[in-house]
Amino acid sequence: MLRITLAAAVVCLGAIYGMLSWRAQDHITDAGFWFEDMSFECPPLVSAGYGGPLTESEKQRIRDVAWSEVRGAFAGLRVRFSENRDAYYRVRVVQEFEPAIQGAAGATYVLPLLGGSSSVNFLFLATQAVWHTPAGSDRATVVDAIGRGVGRASVHEFLHQVVPRVNIHDSKDDRSYEFAYSSRPAQFYGDMRFDIARPALLERFGPAATVQQAR
Repeated sequence: MLRITLAAAVVCLGAIYGMLSWRAQDHITDAGFWFEDMSFECPPLVSAGYGGPLTESEKQRIRDVAWSEVRGAFAGLRVRFSENRDAYYRVRVVQEFEPAIQGAAGATYVLPLLGGSSSVNFLFLATQAVWHTPAGSDRATVVDAIGRGVGRASVHEFLHQVVPRVNIHDSKDDRSYEFAYSSRPAQFYGDMRFDIARPALLERFGPAATVQQAR
């Protein structure tokens, strides 16, 4: 009778383990991404001869391009992005950093058992986008570059949160999200890809069937 009971317990534990493994494979992680209330002021855009301050439609274009970059980077993984400010993983875009950290594109805090929180420095990245815009480009090209740079910096900060054991700055591929420095043309133009973080991302979040994204 005892043997039967133990055997039954083993079968039961196996079933539970299988169910938990299946649920883990099916689980979708929610991540928050949003723009804080900010001015979108960008003096370098004006001083470089690209016209006046950003218009409302251009501000929205920057938001849309940044969102597209974030979602496109994690496409195929079990991550769903929304503007949920209470999500386990969170990245917010702010106008600019405090003086102590103004010379940074992003900052991340990984909180054990509480996920992580990051900020991305809009003005710093917008300034770099203007610097790295090819000569002869029109204003719309610069606006898209700003959105692209902000979105890619946000992906970089998300990586610090979701794969904290991977030293992503070890990447030597300047067309990767992991690359340590934002001041480069690839941050704003051309395609971008995951490099050394990809194996850890796939282990943690993917691959997945279609994930219904929210906004």
